[in-house]
Amino acid sequence: MFRTKKRFGQHFLVNQAVLQTISDYCKLTPESFCIEVGPGQGALTRYLLMTDANIQAIEIDERLKPTLEKFKSAHQNFSYTMTDVLNVNLSSLMEGSVMTTVVGNLPYEISTPLLFKLVHSRRQIERMVFLLQKEVVDRITASPSTKAYGRLAVMMQYYFEVEGLVQVPPEDFNPPPRVMSQVVRLVPKARDNWVDHDLFSAFVKYLFAMQRKMLRQRFKGLLSPEDWAELEIDPTQRPQDLSLSTILSLYDWGSNQSRWSDIS
Repeated sequence: MFRTKKRFGQHFLVNQAVLQTISDYCKLTPESFCIEVGPGQGALTRYLLMTDANIQAIEIDERLKPTLEKFKSAHQNFSYTMTDVLNVNLSSLMEGSVMTTVVGNLPYEISTPLLFKLVHSRRQIERMVFLLQKEVVDRITASPSTKAYGRLAVMMQYYFEVEGLVQVPPEDFNPPPRVMSQVVRLVPKARDNWVDHDLFSAFVKYLFAMQRKMLRQRFKGLLSPEDWAELEIDPTQRPQDLSLSTILSLYDWGSNQSRWSDIS
């Protein structure tokens, strides 16, 4: 019997209907290239392989290597790497392939860092389908002036169309987690001009580091009352009240005047 390890955040999805649904959300064809993060014992892998897509799995738990080796022996369209996905050069892995689908049942600990990492590969990604803790999906899909709205929502919604899909209860996993889970789909947006990622990321991080403060307090010394008037933004608002379009306007205005070069 396989013993899950808490440090890997292992909660294996066992509901076959949900596994099929996740595979369906990926919309794979025999011409597709798909990266599966954390295949585990291959429950979802089996459904992905039925599409005849080229599947590249990334697994951190060395104990699962014999299981993945069996898949590799049985399926020419399957390969795997034993490593931490956060250490993988994903853009290099996707290079030379058709547009990539990324899918996985992600542990809570790597959800946010992996999402931010995947932003850098967005031009090579067709879609991403992840099963996450519902709390994380709520933060990804949150609207302004809600408790869950913050840096993660702004960054993901700038780069992707995000959609919360089917919810999955604890009893659909082995072992059951203590929280609800949800599938989320992220499809890269097509933009003519992207912002400077590093500067925009630093700006959004700065903006939400103290999101309970009024804007005039957070940007004290950087923006004057006259600046706020020119921007037509109420400086008594808090970061969590700003829409993505307003945040982009504030960022663009300040970056054009080199106001954000020293923030951290």
